[in-house]
Amino acid sequence: MSLVQWLTPPLSISARNFNRTARQIMFSRFLVVALVCSITQVWGKGGIFPLNDVVPIDETARVDRFPFMIVNPCHDKGDLFVHYSRTTPSEDHRDMRSRRLDLQAVIDDLKKDRNHGQQAISALRTTRGRLLVVDETSETVLCDSNHRHWWRWNPNAEICKSETSKIANLINDVCTQHLDTQPSIIILPLRSVTHIQYPNHATQIVQQTDRPTIEFLNAMRDIPSPLAIAHFNVATTRNNAEFDPSVLALFLSKVWTYQNTGMVFSELHEEGAHQFATQLGIRLGIRLPDVPVYFAKKAQKVNNQLPRRH
Repeated sequence: MSLVQWLTPPLSISARNFNRTARQIMFSRFLVVALVCSITQVWGKGGIFPLNDVVPIDETARVDRFPFMIVNPCHDKGDLFVHYSRTTPSEDHRDMRSRRLDLQAVIDDLKKDRNHGQQAISALRTTRGRLLVVDETSETVLCDSNHRHWWRWNPNAEICKSETSKIANLINDVCTQHLDTQPSIIILPLRSVTHIQYPNHATQIVQQTDRPTIEFLNAMRDIPSPLAIAHFNVATTRNNAEFDPSVLALFLSKVWTYQNTGMVFSELHEEGAHQFATQLGIRLGIRLPDVPVYFAKKAQKVNNQLPRRH
């Protein structure tokens, strides 16, 4: 059984009732209150979330394929950068989300498709220094108009298209699955507590723990990583708010997913970043694996438009 299957068991009637209630509760989504002026100041009090600052349900719903996706293979480092959105990409980048994947892991899963797997792998391997459009499409062949929105999103990039919709959709499907199945550490800082999601070192099963925010901050200060502290400060400022207890409990009971475009996950990119998780785990008394680290923060209010076809 895959990790995604393990995280999404069949819904019973009670579970469906719970999900219905959960969606209603989500309409009291938290308001971002800028309360932290610096990481050394005392955390302030938050506010109440107004009804007009809600998470559109489609931001958190799991999908098998994103309507808009573009990938950038970096063969020398073995990385595959995936940029994806539920809405049409635009100049302000507001709705775009990004995730760095292990390129070989994606290729290994593409090999399992006997019909178009090798073509999809070839498309990734021949895409060097360019971005490959893999938008969801029902057309037989992608025409130029299908990726004009990507030129607006990044006018300086060299962009190429997939040969067929089947190749694009296959790459999109596998990358969408790998957003959550590839291991990572997610750090979600709030005013008084910081939550950590990480894969178990031995079993790779996703676990969650939390630490007082001041304890977490003190642990970070002992690690020479100014960028990590900057990420932490920005995320805490964005997330710093008072939650209704029932809403907070519901939010934390869900496994955070990179498919949730109502959140922004910023990866820690710096020299020695691979050592950060190990050092942080030692100071917090938990065993954190050497995997990519992301800081999670609430997204800016998203334009709740339906995807447009071009």
